[in-house]
This record gives sequence, C-alpha cells and structure tokens, in this order.
Amino acid sequence: MSRRRVGLQSGGVYADTETMGKPTTTISLSGQLLFAEQGEGTVTIDCLLTRAGTDGPSLPVTLEARFPGRARARAALEVLDEWASRVATVEVVIHETAKGPSVEIVSGMARLVLEPEPEAGPQADAA
Repeated sequence: MSRRRVGLQSGGVYADTETMGKPTTTISLSGQLLFAEQGEGTVTIDCLLTRAGTDGPSLPVTLEARFPGRARARAALEVLDEWASRVATVEVVIHETAKGPSVEIVSGMARLVLEPEPEAGPQADAA
C-alpha cells in the first residue's frame, strides 16, 4: 500500500489518501506558521496548530505540497515566508475528498489554496 506525502503529516503519521473511508472530511485548524522551505519540486510548511474552536494544546504539523513549476512554488513560498516572518496567525482548513486533500491556508485577507492536481484524461494527453 503506498502512502502519498502530499497529505497531512502530524506526529510522524501520514494521512493515507488512497484508502480514506469517508467521501469528504473537513478539518479546521488554527495556529502559527513556523517556517516554509522549498525542496526539489516541493514546499514544506511547518506549523503549530490546534483544532479551531478548542482550547487544546497546539501540535506540530508538517504539510508538503508539490508544484508543477518552480515559479508557482517560489510564489507560494514568498507568501508563506512573509506570514512566518511576522508571526502571523493562520487558519488551516483541510478538505479530504476522493481526489485527495485540499488545503486552504488563510492569514488576514490573503489565502493560499493547495489542491490535488487533476488527473490527466484522454483530451489532456492529446493536447
């Protein structure tokens, strides 16, 4: 069974996006973005988050996203670095769907949405 790291990692356990049982799950979290760094084709985001609306302890959460091009990864990294440098509060909403996780990160009036890449169909191959 393969596990994709484009999902959520918390406490060393990966969300298995291949075998999620429910068709849709939404998780709302709130906290602080610690830092973001660019790897080869990826951006890794480290946060301290707690479930929105609770007074529970904040837990370290690592998100990793793959980008189709370096320009998009660089643009996302610039936004994330700006939030981290001003110790901004972030709201993170994770929508788990049959296509995989969609993550929305919001701080103030700005937002960054990370979505699964659409699967290439026959028409995409022909283009």
